[in-house]
Amino acid sequence: MIISLPNRVATREKKYPWVLTSAMRLKQAARVRIRYISLFSRGLIPFSRIWYGLLPNFLRPRNITTEFFGKPFVVPYGELNIFLAIEAAVVFSNTYRIENIKDGDVIVDAGANMGVFAIFCAVKFPHSMIYAYEPTPSTFEVLKENAKFYPNISCTMAALGDRDGEASLVVVPGNGAMSSVGEGGIPIKIWKIDSLFLPRVDFLKIHAEGYEAEILQGARKTVQDHLPVISMAAYHRPKDKEELPALLNSIAPYDCELYYDKEEGFPHLLSRRAALVAQRY
Repeated sequence: MIISLPNRVATREKKYPWVLTSAMRLKQAARVRIRYISLFSRGLIPFSRIWYGLLPNFLRPRNITTEFFGKPFVVPYGELNIFLAIEAAVVFSNTYRIENIKDGDVIVDAGANMGVFAIFCAVKFPHSMIYAYEPTPSTFEVLKENAKFYPNISCTMAALGDRDGEASLVVVPGNGAMSSVGEGGIPIKIWKIDSLFLPRVDFLKIHAEGYEAEILQGARKTVQDHLPVISMAAYHRPKDKEELPALLNSIAPYDCELYYDKEEGFPHLLSRRAALVAQRY
């Protein structure tokens, strides 16, 4: 029997929002630092990554420039632990299951953040084209700076969703990864994937802080026409684990696999074309 972590978090947040948030951040920071000390001891990452990670925020440089796949990589002030957590999940734990990508595929990164997944794909699949979308202005500037070394990454400052036009983005200071579409935020552009005029889509990664369903709604024609592999978070809303596979299968027939990432234990969904999986792989 699987206990739904999102349900427990949603219930407790109503009573103790600040206590829970602080506790989760401290737990994540401790877990990430322990993991990175282990990686350093095995010679997998440089000492500078550990040194920066152990410093409290007020002693760190405004922006940190570290190294990622041999190229400079900018991390915004106060977000080093977030970068370390994303890197651990994407690179070391392979949360988005990149073995389902072929070199030459067209990849859409919905919720690109500072560019970890997009760059990971650009390095592993140099003949692929990655279209990275990030709506938070300050995070987008970092994404664009980090992606400038990779000609196969195209960066766009916009949210993806179920409509074209403008939306409101609630920005969380010091944590660009938690920004989400909602009332009372800053105005941003929002587009449907169906409106992007992409040549095709072979792999769609979605991590959008609870906006995954809306992105799927705005990608109906693209999904029906190209039947991409879809790898997305399934924990931002309490019923995501049931509703996202149902929504996807209302668009096109898919085999959906629910799995839990190794870093945080949060559920993700890998969805592949149901009838013709063997032909693609």
